Amino acid sequence: MVLQQKTTTINLRISPLIKTKLVEQASFTGMTLSEMVETACVDFLKSDEEKRKCHIENENYKKKLETAQRMLDLYTGNSRMKTLFEKLRHKHIEYTSYNNVRKTIFINSPDDVYTMMLEIMEVKEI
Repeated sequence: MVLQQKTTTINLRISPLIKTKLVEQASFTGMTLSEMVETACVDFLKSDEEKRKCHIENENYKKKLETAQRMLDLYTGNSRMKTLFEKLRHKHIEYTSYNNVRKTIFINSPDDVYTMMLEIMEVKEI
């Protein structure tokens, strides 16, 4: 993909072997040496831009992962939650939900304790 713009000349020193390979590749693809070098430069710049975009995306994913880990640690690392889970594990628990409905839950995982706690909790504005 050669840019269709006004061009300028650059001078560079390059090993004869690399120049020969570029000339061969240019001939094989039906381009001039200048077009071949320009295309290689454009491809390099596109590749570099893609790497920057990937780096930014990776940083965003790292931040999301760190946030998710903090939330998970809050949930699984909470000593009160651990104590409740160990105390209630493998038991059927009856409780009344915030909207006054009698429910029963079998505690098989910390999720069950969390679910029960959320259903019991009633929030009132002050």
